[in-house]
Amino acid sequence: MRVELSWIYSNAGDHLKAFNFIKDVINDNPDHMPLYYQFGRLSSNTRIYSDKAVECLKKYLRCAPTEKLPRTDYAHYFLGRMNEFNNEIAMAIKEYENALKIDRKNKHAKEALNNLKKK
Repeated sequence: MRVELSWIYSNAGDHLKAFNFIKDVINDNPDHMPLYYQFGRLSSNTRIYSDKAVECLKKYLRCAPTEKLPRTDYAHYFLGRMNEFNNEIAMAIKEYENALKIDRKNKHAKEALNNLKKK
């Protein structure tokens, strides 16, 4: 429910409220990994708090994945987006490739990688 509430705020256009909610819940529940994923996902779509998002996504990727956690290929994709936004192109390519190693059918990572290689 915690992750869903942050999406409600975000979908309503109140991204800062969504981020603040996630940060508050992380402070209370630092081991709840989906919140780190959610923070990175939201940041990759809004470009808000990009430094914190990179930190959150890296922490999420260090945890042992389970079926109940969001997909790690998308965590790599979101991290690649953050790297690309920060003009760290080599790191972005690496993260998109990491996403494709996990799921070679990840269309978002494929498209992002192809677009970077065209530049």
